Amino acid sequence: MELTYDKSVDVFQFSLAPGTPVARTVEWGPGIYVDLDADRRVLGIEVLDASKHFDAAILAALQSPNTMMTLNEAASESGLSAGTLRVLLNNGRLAGEKRGRDWHVSLSDLYTYLESREPAGRPAKARKARRVKRA
Repeated sequence: MELTYDKSVDVFQFSLAPGTPVARTVEWGPGIYVDLDADRRVLGIEVLDASKHFDAAILAALQSPNTMMTLNEAASESGLSAGTLRVLLNNGRLAGEKRGRDWHVSLSDLYTYLESREPAGRPAKARKARRVKRA
């Protein structure tokens, strides 16, 4: 069992089985989400805008979720290769820390990068700018 509070996004999480894969998330009420496994058993509860629902002193006493992963774990989580993540870390586009020879990335930093990156490929051309080939 684990209680965490991430003040950067103001989210409180109560996890009954940390590390167990979540199969489905259900909205229980406004800003309250319940994580379920494949057999519909409750794995955890997340409360958005936690500072509105809980006392600030209680939230301050909780630990911050800072799950660190190796590059291989981050690669499987993100769908990017470990080499790509290493280049992003060296260029400063992805936050991480080096422990000995290995890079470690927090899960929140990885998701922040994935949400903020620009789409890949060329931008779409305007429809009326396309030429129609005539035979």
